[in-house]
Amino acid sequence: MSINGNEFVITINNKRIWDYYNENINISIESANVMLIDFMENIFNKMSSDINTNINSQLLSFMKESNMQLDNLKQNINNVNENLTKINSEMTNNMVLQFMNLKKEYIDDVRQVIHNSTLTTSEKLTSLMDKNNTHLIDKTTLILNEVIPKNQENLGSQIQLCIKQMHSQIIEDTNKLVKNNNNEKSLNEYIGNIETKYNTMMQTIQQPLYAFFTASENRITQNIDVLKETTANSLSSQTKLQEELTEFLSKYNVSSNKGKYGEQNLCNILNTVYPNAEVRDTTGVKSSGDFIMERLDKPTILFENKDYKQNINKDEIAKFIVDVDNQNTHGIFLSQYSGISFKQNYQIDVHKGKVLVYVQYCEYSIDKIRIAVDIIDNLSGKLEDVTQHDENNSISKEILDIINDEYQRYISQKEAMIVTLRDFQKKMSTQIDDIKFPELDKYLSHKYAYVKSSCFACDLCNNFTASSKQSLSAHKRGCQKRNKVFDNSIVKNK
Repeated sequence: MSINGNEFVITINNKRIWDYYNENINISIESANVMLIDFMENIFNKMSSDINTNINSQLLSFMKESNMQLDNLKQNINNVNENLTKINSEMTNNMVLQFMNLKKEYIDDVRQVIHNSTLTTSEKLTSLMDKNNTHLIDKTTLILNEVIPKNQENLGSQIQLCIKQMHSQIIEDTNKLVKNNNNEKSLNEYIGNIETKYNTMMQTIQQPLYAFFTASENRITQNIDVLKETTANSLSSQTKLQEELTEFLSKYNVSSNKGKYGEQNLCNILNTVYPNAEVRDTTGVKSSGDFIMERLDKPTILFENKDYKQNINKDEIAKFIVDVDNQNTHGIFLSQYSGISFKQNYQIDVHKGKVLVYVQYCEYSIDKIRIAVDIIDNLSGKLEDVTQHDENNSISKEILDIINDEYQRYISQKEAMIVTLRDFQKKMSTQIDDIKFPELDKYLSHKYAYVKSSCFACDLCNNFTASSKQSLSAHKRGCQKRNKVFDNSIVKNK
């Protein structure tokens, strides 16, 4: 490429490219290259979350639509060819039919003029015949002008000459007829001569017209054939391009290739947004994330990039934390097209004095990446100040051990007090339940309806009153045994 002032020149030395554009002169080299550049920029800088439904589907849809348009173009070309042939045939037949009708009208008018008994003078007869002749010539000229294009001056001049010759012959025959006005034989000869000369003129005119129509049809057919050939070549080229594009996109769908394209896109963004930074690709380095960005007077940041459709699982997060530990840097976890399990968008974690930022649905957005970096740049300095302040006011290990022992004793005492309180509560509940007046309850229950009886009488002995159903149930078990022994003794005595 050479640059001269504001002019840019590209020289192509590839024969295949030259042959292609030479054969398809209707395709602009500049437009084709601009379209290719737009495609490459979009494929690497503006990827979407679902490549199958966006780039792949859009491009393949465009290719299919182009194929359909080419098929429609071929069909339209065939229809145009058929219509041209049909139009030429209809035009010729229509022209001949108009000439035949015109000739018939003229002959009928001549017969009417000759047989009109009111015309006695040859001057009047000659005047009417001249009008009919002029009317015939004018209509003939008008019909031909509708058929012959205005740019065909040679053909028009040739036909006008034939019409003038016929006009002169008709005038001569008309003068002869006027002289023999009452002669029926002369009239028939005149009409016969008119038909013969008119038909001769028609044949003379039709020959150049047929030649013109045939030449026009041949030129149109040749142009259509060239257009069909160009269409076929374009269709073949588009089919090949579609196959190559499909193959390329199928490679992109492979997770490893997809990851490479995503990493390359992120690398381009980091280099563009931070031109003074050193961005190192660490995808092949163990426990180093995907990229490490180092800047002057700024904290070093490790980037982990994920291009998944499903939410990032906790194993990937654990690996990210291990990488941050090994590199001893701050970290940014970018999930381009999904969420992150157990993390909120832009969640900030502090791990061993390092700031970790998690970004969901980043979609290679420059603004979202810049926000995450700004968070680390602002918090890292504050975190260092807090850490240094804590180190200056630290607690010794001996005191921490004592505090821990006291805390353990506190927990033990707390649990013991809870157990004691529960035992005390249980004993107090039992003692409170023992404070009862069963006889008073029994007496008052007959005097006052509002007194609620809490006594349960035994229906076996009718002598025991329990304070609860459990107590009554225990009494009945013993009472049944006693009553059974008592019944047996009574039977024996009898």
